[in-house]
Amino acid sequence: MNFAINKGDNTEEFIDSLKEKYPVDQVKKLAEKNLYICPYCEVSLRVKSGDKRGTYFAHPPNLACVES
Repeated sequence: MNFAINKGDNTEEFIDSLKEKYPVDQVKKLAEKNLYICPYCEVSLRVKSGDKRGTYFAHPPNLACVES
């Protein structure tokens, strides 16, 4: 997923914009504090990063919603 809702100010946050502002490790730490939620099911999202898929928001295991 390339965007999420920021619980702090209820705005859409796109992962590419966040990566321009902050290092990926810092974005991951913000996500660990449950700052970002799924715009469809409102579950807290994590940030994952890798060589194949790049950096993206992800649901916790077994909590992915159909809309995302």
